[in-house]
Amino acid sequence: GNVVVLARSQELSQSLEARDFLLTGFPINLISIPVVAVMGKFLGAAVFDSDTPFPLSTCAESGVSCQVLPIPGMVQGHYVDMQACHVLDVADVNGEKCTTCCQLWNRTIVDLGGFPQKPYAAGEVQPDPMPDNSSGGPEPEPMEPEPEAEPPTPGA
Repeated sequence: GNVVVLARSQELSQSLEARDFLLTGFPINLISIPVVAVMGKFLGAAVFDSDTPFPLSTCAESGVSCQVLPIPGMVQGHYVDMQACHVLDVADVNGEKCTTCCQLWNRTIVDLGGFPQKPYAAGEVQPDPMPDNSSGGPEPEPMEPEPEAEPPTPGA
């Protein structure tokens, strides 16, 4: 598009130069960078649910370098009973190399030695990492119903 405008500008009383494109394009790009970054953050959350925990069903596929571990905790502001753990090739744990370690979302390194290798087979239905309640915490314990008060007896 710019080449056509530049070529057609030869017909004007004062033709355009490359400098004219730079003087207008550079400020437009500087303004658009933060605008697009903010839009990307909010549109990613609205369209792709990017602000929720990693879907555990993804770890069930073969050839994926993550594993579902029964470690409860907070992930991206949501309480979960199980977490996806990114399997690391080699990790440095207390100065020693660990080849059986993985990393949780909060950057905690976990040794996979105490966990089964693939607790869920590919295609198996896994627990939903998202709680049903909107507060993001664990489900509250059911409360015992309060005993009903006895109605007043007449004439007493």
